[in-house]
Amino acid sequence: MAIYVSNCSIELQPNRSISELMEHNVCNTSESKIIYEDTLVGKTATYGGFRQQVARLAWGLKVNAGLKKGDIVAITSPSCIDYLLTVHAVCGIKSYSAAPLKAVSRHRGNFGKPPVLFCIGQRSSDLSLIPEDISTIDSGEQCFGLKGQDARKVCAAIIMSSGTTGSPKAVMLSHHNLVSSSEQMRRHNPENWNGEQREIFLPLMFSRNATLARIVPTIAKALSESPLVQKYTYPLLQYFSCSTAPSTVSYQSLPLVHIFANHESNACERGIKPEKGISKSGHMPKSVCSFLCFNAIIQTLFHSIVTDTNLAYGCTEVSGAVAQSGVRDTKCPLVRAGSLIANVEMKLVDEEGRDIVKESSGEILIKGPNVMMGYKGNTEASAECKTADGEWYRTGDVGKFDKNGYLTIVDRIKGIIKFQVAPTELEEIISRHPTVSEVCVIGVWNEMQSTEVPRAFIVLKSPRLESTTTASQIDEFVKSQVAGYKALRGGICFVQMLPKSPTGKILRKELRKEDTADSLIRSNL
Repeated sequence: MAIYVSNCSIELQPNRSISELMEHNVCNTSESKIIYEDTLVGKTATYGGFRQQVARLAWGLKVNAGLKKGDIVAITSPSCIDYLLTVHAVCGIKSYSAAPLKAVSRHRGNFGKPPVLFCIGQRSSDLSLIPEDISTIDSGEQCFGLKGQDARKVCAAIIMSSGTTGSPKAVMLSHHNLVSSSEQMRRHNPENWNGEQREIFLPLMFSRNATLARIVPTIAKALSESPLVQKYTYPLLQYFSCSTAPSTVSYQSLPLVHIFANHESNACERGIKPEKGISKSGHMPKSVCSFLCFNAIIQTLFHSIVTDTNLAYGCTEVSGAVAQSGVRDTKCPLVRAGSLIANVEMKLVDEEGRDIVKESSGEILIKGPNVMMGYKGNTEASAECKTADGEWYRTGDVGKFDKNGYLTIVDRIKGIIKFQVAPTELEEIISRHPTVSEVCVIGVWNEMQSTEVPRAFIVLKSPRLESTTTASQIDEFVKSQVAGYKALRGGICFVQMLPKSPTGKILRKELRKEDTADSLIRSNL
């Protein structure tokens, strides 16, 4: 059996809560140190002040709202300091984060009626099915504690999965999950997490930032507009302006954000006028951390403007990342997700659950202290995502390791087209064509051939390029680089944009719905 194990191992305490991690000040952070700054509203928080506010709110929740362990607090909010404050205050009881612009009522089947609902101003008017029991921050004195309980068995947060391949599920993360995740990443590659200023352009309800939001001792400068890709707004370009400030040493984002940066001229066509964009001559931070694997377009862009880049791979069910590359790791290609973080084990299996030979692709199975407790109110799904012995979490992702131990994400199992055609392979090739801005490939059923065949949905750099000639050029471009069965036998569709979730993931299931609309087909090759 080939089990891949991290080359870094640390001792973890099973009885420490996320509140205690903050209270113990593991990084010896000064009380006056500004740890969060929301540049959109001009609000800051110091380490000492933040801890006091957290304690006051936690006490108020216990005394005024009558919350007790096991209660659920619903939080719907844009990414801001108040969100971080609320999350920390309720971390001694169960809380869950709902994706921006998705009404909390959508998730009531998983949780029932929450005793308390936190929301930011204008959000309250959107929640017509929720009673008027919304609380505001009040005074208090102390945080919740575990009081001798096993942190592995105490739920700290419930985070909704993205639901890109099905209905969103309520992922239960324990205190041990969150504390472990933070320490695993910091110990595995400390250079990724050192530095005095970071720019963050990811929704704070995103699983990676659910961990980050709770790690107050880690210096973070939070500038985040939620949702990330619901629409392109000025704050996105304002973010790039902040990212190029000389004091910024690191910023964290998704590749999708940099696709937009690379096509800033398209933004201007939409009427967006940036104060300052990214250019080769401008200052760039020393490192970039991204949470999806890069395609050819972004790889080329980053090589030209960023000195050091590191990637991370993970999901909500494993509390964020399980693999990351280092900012000084010159041996790791930009298309790799890096090596396993501390205390993580991984193995790859075929469709029958059997081990595969080294350097071959297989479904990723994960074991570690950061793997979730399970899905809230869904015992069937909780069992299905584990192996028969209950030891390994099945990600549904397909990956492989190279000879140096670096992980590459190939695709989702559900995304693999018949005859083992990986959509990401075709997407990387198509993205190299000079006319292409974005692309997504799915499998569509072909009655004549009695099988699934690849179809590409493409966003061109300019609508003026949309023609059967362009489609034919792209088709020939692909045929020149792949075997015949991998060609775009399902045709090419030119679309204005690809449907995406608030966290930037392409919603392939939505494209499958659009696939039935013949008007979208521009070329059936």
